[in-house]
Amino acid sequence: MNRNLCLNYILGLLFLSSLVSAQHCPFDGAYIFVVEPHGEMDEGVVKGLRISFADSNGLRLVDSYWRENEWQDDTIYMWQNPDSTTHSGIIDNMNPMNPWTIRFWFAERNYVFVSGGLPYNAHNLVIEDPKGRYQTQTLSLAEVEVFPLCTGQSNWNWGPEGGFVAEYQTLKLNLKALR
Repeated sequence: MNRNLCLNYILGLLFLSSLVSAQHCPFDGAYIFVVEPHGEMDEGVVKGLRISFADSNGLRLVDSYWRENEWQDDTIYMWQNPDSTTHSGIIDNMNPMNPWTIRFWFAERNYVFVSGGLPYNAHNLVIEDPKGRYQTQTLSLAEVEVFPLCTGQSNWNWGPEGGFVAEYQTLKLNLKALR
């Protein structure tokens, strides 16, 4: 009797383990928000912008980041998707909290923000040009969408053949030149 019970227990565990799946992507539960800014005369994505999040009072949102081997408070900025990943593998094991070192192939050279969603109190997106070429713009975030990096239907880290969310699109911005 004990032998049958033990055998049934083992078979039951094997059956249950076949139903369980492991994390398939290093960004499970993470979302990406992508902004594609173009100037009035410029055909390509404008480089060198500072894109930050602001609350309903216009104050920039701040968070803690792991940089230079310590936690530092800084404004929450979007970053321009790099030309290539700056380390081997998908995640930089020496700096796993730095997604700005990872190239998201589908985001091209646009500006990206990766998180569990948009910052909870972000109401506006503020686009500034430190080089003084374009006017500062503030956009409401009420109608923007974020997209999951990993789903049952897509897996961004497999490259283009891994697919991506069917509705994925960038937020296109037209910047106005300073005159």
